[in-house]
Amino acid sequence: MKLMTFIFTAFIFCCTLTSYAQADRIIISEEKKGRRIVLFAENTTDEALNIFILIDAKGYRRSADKPILMDVPAKRKLPVTTLIELNLETASYTYELIINEELDNTKEISFKNSVSDIERVIKDKLVMFSKSDCDRCEQLNDELKNRRIMFRNFNIDEDPVLYKQFMAFIQNSYTEKTEIRFPVIWNKNEVIFGYDELETLIPTLK
Repeated sequence: MKLMTFIFTAFIFCCTLTSYAQADRIIISEEKKGRRIVLFAENTTDEALNIFILIDAKGYRRSADKPILMDVPAKRKLPVTTLIELNLETASYTYELIINEELDNTKEISFKNSVSDIERVIKDKLVMFSKSDCDRCEQLNDELKNRRIMFRNFNIDEDPVLYKQFMAFIQNSYTEKTEIRFPVIWNKNEVIFGYDELETLIPTLK
């Protein structure tokens, strides 16, 4: 009985170490300078890793919400983004981190399979990428259903990998100055980042 207890304890310990090691491959840290917070990604492994970070920021400039896709070389710590606090607001942020291990020999991410996958999902379709607790996402979802407009809706909190593939697919459609708002809409052959007036948006959707 003691032997069985020891084996079980050792097994749990090994599993815990493995999980910890996997979660510790990329360490996200911050440095605060006045109203600016610089986020860093540190690769603790011996291989280059590609990461996708989606930040949900409150009380910071809207540019903080832009998805980030970048390579982090082995044993390197790189700046990811800078968050700038707005005046007279309580600032906070959370982030989703995805580590993509499929790097080719040149240490650059290959999106061949990803692009093929996402093209099958969105080709000639109206697709909405929404977030939890997003009022505009819910309003658009309900309006499209009421008007019986065919569309697909993906919640990025539930399927972040698909959203990462989509953002890689449309990476030439936005710049550092692009304000990425939700819902993110793929209108068969063009991308729309959020909307101001629902009644103005609906007639443009195909």
